[in-house]
Amino acid sequence: MKFTSLRPLRLPKTLAVRLAVPALCFLFLTISDTRAQSAPSGGIQAFSADSFVDSMGLNTHWAYPSYASNSSKLQNILINSGVRHIRDEGNSLMPGVMKVLGPYNIKATLLIDEFHGVIPNQNYWSGNPPGTTYVIADFLKNYMPTGAVDAVEMANELDVFNYLYKWHPSDNNTLSTNPSSSEYYGAYGQAVTKDCWLAIKSDPTLASIKIIGPTVGMQVPSPYTPGSLYEYVDWGGFHTYPARANSWTFPQAYDTIQKYYWDSFEPSVNIATDTYGGTPLMFMWYQPAFSNGGNSKPMASTETGYHTALAPKGISVIAQGKYIPRLFAEYFRNGIIRTFVYELYDEGANATDPEQNYGLVYNDMTPKPAYTALASLIQLLAEPGAQFVPGTLNYSLAVQANGPYVRTGYVHDLLLEKSGGDFYLLLWHEISDTSDTDASGNSLTGEQRDIAPPALQTTIKLPVAISAATLYTYNSAWTLQPQDVVISNNAITISATDMLSIVRLSSQSSKSLSAPTGMKAVVH
Repeated sequence: MKFTSLRPLRLPKTLAVRLAVPALCFLFLTISDTRAQSAPSGGIQAFSADSFVDSMGLNTHWAYPSYASNSSKLQNILINSGVRHIRDEGNSLMPGVMKVLGPYNIKATLLIDEFHGVIPNQNYWSGNPPGTTYVIADFLKNYMPTGAVDAVEMANELDVFNYLYKWHPSDNNTLSTNPSSSEYYGAYGQAVTKDCWLAIKSDPTLASIKIIGPTVGMQVPSPYTPGSLYEYVDWGGFHTYPARANSWTFPQAYDTIQKYYWDSFEPSVNIATDTYGGTPLMFMWYQPAFSNGGNSKPMASTETGYHTALAPKGISVIAQGKYIPRLFAEYFRNGIIRTFVYELYDEGANATDPEQNYGLVYNDMTPKPAYTALASLIQLLAEPGAQFVPGTLNYSLAVQANGPYVRTGYVHDLLLEKSGGDFYLLLWHEISDTSDTDASGNSLTGEQRDIAPPALQTTIKLPVAISAATLYTYNSAWTLQPQDVVISNNAITISATDMLSIVRLSSQSSKSLSAPTGMKAVVH
């Protein structure tokens, strides 16, 4: 998040965190040559395809000059993407924005930002002049279009931006970084969250709106003590940029990277729980505040993504195109209830400035590969309004190593289903396509290097009831194209690549056995 009326010093989103962890604390890995995954008794539970689509969101900044000057065109680009959720500041522009976007079933997650004038109640300071400050319940009921907001997020990265805020209207000092201070930003974040919860949940017309907890920018661990926010949020919040890589694992060489997990940037690197060496760093650091004993609130990643600047930690647009569909799939399969990629649009045209190059769309409003790939995925899987209980599918995977690529557990899958009975099995090689070090382990001074990992041959054992299979893969235009796959001995064999593939599986009981003839390109 950056501010419009005052540009604060912004710590790079891509600053990798390195911990001084004793060597004995590293997680040593056991690597197998093949992966043979057996389905649990009764099969693997599918999710509805549309619930996966509904987990996707994009950050926007409609108050920024670059967005404001192109708002109509950008709104059309957003609508054409199929993405249904945006995250933006609660401010005076948002009612107008949502009047345009709301009819297209796009919902807003509003960041409750006292600096720009939305406060829990009158006991809070506001950065806005008198007369231009909104109390949150009044803002949601009387200014925002009905139904336009389905979530609100509490204070954003106060460990970074505490110097912009005061607590009470009469305060002379801004928030303190001292935990012993009566103006400590951690205590302020907890108070804002509780008071917003009370204001929203006590109003029957607003009570369905989700409350997302406050996020942390860089502080490790969270300044919010374990359990302190559990009663006042529906979802916890964290910012899970993959460049905050996983440094609690043994950093042996893999994938031409000398310190894999430390210098790799695959989507799962700091959130996965089942990949070899996977230490869910972001959950470990930030979920305890939203937990109570053995119970934890679901987590929402309200900022994540990659920049494509010609600068350190920057990746190519090709790598971004591979990563973004995988990122949404990886986060969903690891239980993250909603994921907001940062962001829709490049804020500027300076190719070397990271902050201007996080978009899925270039500053000239042409799509990057990631935008087209995501829109094509949504087009295939979306089924808005479908009401059904997803079933199970008894399948298993057998993955073969490929030369030095022996970590066959890196082939990940996600099972979805549509209301007609067809299953959609997402499959990908969850491997790093980039590194900020060269093959000898030396840090790069510019953008990351691209890596071209090989595909891993994967045999999918299917139940007898499955009678037709269609494989969707990305073509050179970054749209998904179908091809029939022959089922032999109740199995199919495909290549799990570093790009998401989708296998549509139909049975005689499915309402439709025929696959679509093709996916149309998104046109702007």
